Amino acid sequence: MQLPRKAAKLEWNLNTTINLMTLIGILTGGIYIWTNTTVISKT
Repeated sequence: MQLPRKAAKLEWNLNTTINLMTLIGILTGGIYIWTNTTVISKT
């Protein structure tokens, strides 16, 4: 009974890590694009 629980917990951790990495990637990419466009429009 312990093996499925461990597997589910591992899968949940993996999904959470992927979601966090995706969110961080979107945020950093968005900030990078936003800063670049603002700098370009200012000059």
